[in-house]
Amino acid sequence: MMRRASIILPLLVASAATAQPTNTKTLADQLFRQGRDFAKAGNWAEACPKFEASLQYDPAIGTKLNLAACYEWIGKPASAWGLYREVIEEATRTRDKRLAVAKKSAAKLEPTLPKLMLLPPSPEPPGLVVERDGVVIAPAELGTGIYVDPGPHHIKASAPGFVAHEHDVEAVESKGVSYAIPPLEPAPVVPETVMTAGQPIDAPAPRSNRRLIGVSVGVGGLAIASVGLVFGARASGKLNDAKELCGGDLVCPRDDVAAGQALVDDSRAAATISTVLVVAGGVAVVAGIVLVVTAPSRSERSLAVVPVITDEHAGLSAVGRF
Repeated sequence: MMRRASIILPLLVASAATAQPTNTKTLADQLFRQGRDFAKAGNWAEACPKFEASLQYDPAIGTKLNLAACYEWIGKPASAWGLYREVIEEATRTRDKRLAVAKKSAAKLEPTLPKLMLLPPSPEPPGLVVERDGVVIAPAELGTGIYVDPGPHHIKASAPGFVAHEHDVEAVESKGVSYAIPPLEPAPVVPETVMTAGQPIDAPAPRSNRRLIGVSVGVGGLAIASVGLVFGARASGKLNDAKELCGGDLVCPRDDVAAGQALVDDSRAAATISTVLVVAGGVAVVAGIVLVVTAPSRSERSLAVVPVITDEHAGLSAVGRF
């Protein structure tokens, strides 16, 4: 809501602080005069930034009064009230004659100011940071009604390990509003990565998991190799059947050529599959052993891979304590 305010022009020039360097004081005075010209023309949106800039170079009482009046005109009564309070404190200390003007203006504004109360989330996470319109507010402000300008205010709450919560709250003139920040949600766990030659790759499994992974890979390798040995036995059996049918030199009679050739082909196919599976299983067993060996040693755990040969089959066996 736009409010009328009387801008205090005649009192400004004499309020410059003598302790400021000449060039800074001159710049502050130029910015102030530009702001005053915009104010006289009723261009408050242009006047306020000039008064703000002048105030940064020279925090004079007169500039604060004019900026407060400007804030009233553009609908920022809480910002204006805050400046009037600063002037009251300073003018009381220095016995400045503009004290009465600041007190009257602040008293007129205070009943119209909205109050915004922000309540922290429950439970409150460690490292909670609450921002209002991009400015971090002090923890002491939480749970307390604070004067704010009318209109929307953007609230953001964040904490390490949690997803930030953002929300807009509307402040209305002469009314109080409260907003309870909901519990923050834990942030999703992102797998760690390491950099190799400038490219991110998955981080290696923790050493605490290598033993289990190694045993799993090794047992899988043994299973694959065992299947390969079965195919090897099948290949040998098919070849023996072919020799029984066609003789040791595999020269078959005319009537048995087709059957003998089929047995030989089956034997070759089974032998090829056997070779592939045994090699793959052996590689997996070796990889499993490496993983187990490089895992943190524990005296109560051991693993050994030994050959097993009987009259009926041959293979590898994993023995140990886990």
